[in-house]
Amino acid sequence: SAFRFETIVAFVDDAKFAKKRLISRSARYTGLLDKLDFVQADSPGALPTVAQLEGIKSWVVNVGSDVSLLHDVANLVKLAPSVENVSVLVTD
Repeated sequence: SAFRFETIVAFVDDAKFAKKRLISRSARYTGLLDKLDFVQADSPGALPTVAQLEGIKSWVVNVGSDVSLLHDVANLVKLAPSVENVSVLVTD
C-alpha cells in the first residue's frame, strides 16, 4: 500500500519546538516515536531541498496562503524521483 509508512519525517522550521509540541505520552505508547523523525529547515519557511526529499514517498506540504509556492513544490517533486504522492494544504 502507498500509505504504509516505515518512517514519517516532519520538516519543520524549529525541530526542538516541534518535538515539544508533537511528542506526547500517547505518541510514545502508539509507537509513533519509532517512525517519527524531525528535519529542520535551512531557514524559517523554506521548502525542503531535493536532498532532504530523498527517500520520501509521500509529502504533505503546507503553503499557507502563498500559492506562488505551488510552482516551487512542483519543481521539487520533478527533481525528487522518490516522491510519488503530494498533498498541498492551502490556507487563508
